[in-house]
Amino acid sequence: MFQGSLEDDPPQDTKPAPNIPLQTGDLNAIAYGWLDSHTILYSSGKKGNQMQELHSWNMKTNKKRVFFQNEASISDVKISPSKSFVLVKLSSSKKKAIIEILDHTGKSVYSAAIPSTELTYEWNPYSDGVLFISGFNENWTYSSYAADVTRKKMDKVPFPQPFAQWSSKDELLYLDWDKKNPGQTAPLMKRNFTSGKTETVMLDIGYFKKWSKGLMTIAASSESPDKADYIFYNNKGKALSSMSMPLLKTFSDWVIPKMDVIGKTTELITFRPERGGDGSGADKHFSLVSFNWKTGKEEELLKHQSNEPLSCSPNGQWCLYGTQLENIVNMKTNKSYKLFSRKRG
Repeated sequence: MFQGSLEDDPPQDTKPAPNIPLQTGDLNAIAYGWLDSHTILYSSGKKGNQMQELHSWNMKTNKKRVFFQNEASISDVKISPSKSFVLVKLSSSKKKAIIEILDHTGKSVYSAAIPSTELTYEWNPYSDGVLFISGFNENWTYSSYAADVTRKKMDKVPFPQPFAQWSSKDELLYLDWDKKNPGQTAPLMKRNFTSGKTETVMLDIGYFKKWSKGLMTIAASSESPDKADYIFYNNKGKALSSMSMPLLKTFSDWVIPKMDVIGKTTELITFRPERGGDGSGADKHFSLVSFNWKTGKEEELLKHQSNEPLSCSPNGQWCLYGTQLENIVNMKTNKSYKLFSRKRG
């Protein structure tokens, strides 16, 4: 990604941009996302490359503080949609994972040990402090759990698939992959957590993303095998708009571009492949684009990028980007900066 000069004048409402890059003294620092529209949560190493501290940094005031410390190393972090809670996964044994749930100040409010070698988790945007968790064993069998942070409770629950996204306070959406003969698409299903009632929502879906105000699905275009149709729906299931993108495929799967939805807006930030077909060797062949599903307007932001994770501030003024979210993009000027640097002296 093009790295802009730090002398570029930022818009008035995003000052003080000259604070970028953040001087951490640790070029191995990892960013995890936004605590609010101005504050970034990141980790830095204290024992070799072991990440044992979380820090918050307010871009507007340039204030930094220690957010969380632990003797165990930090292996992953996920901020809740409301920004009220932060899940921290701590490295432990190969058969057990430890999660710490922090409030918005960094205080631990709940912790749990889950039998697993790997974990996936999904915050509920409709019920603050509720999580859907799947823990995988070494043989990739799994168990699923529902955790309620505010009630300090976690229950093991039966669920047909390990990856799911909340569609309401009590319902989850998931792709019902055929475990014996997995394909590139599957039916999109909805299951009520309380009653267990399950219904088919759509067929032949390759990917979906659910957020509090809507739903997006990705399916192969009926008009061209090298195209993918992105369709946006409101919470009542009404199609609002769509866009088409080149479809990249590997031998067994699709290459799904990384993406993020900006706060409570109607804007998706994602990567548009510059071509369709074979998805191998597609590095630096994407354009960063924004798509407003209310107006149908698409805007190209940056060319010749890699398909890497995104995390945008709630107000949409900045987006973190990169394998460790190590770059930051000013969304008004489309200029990109390195987020971290060593301290001087």
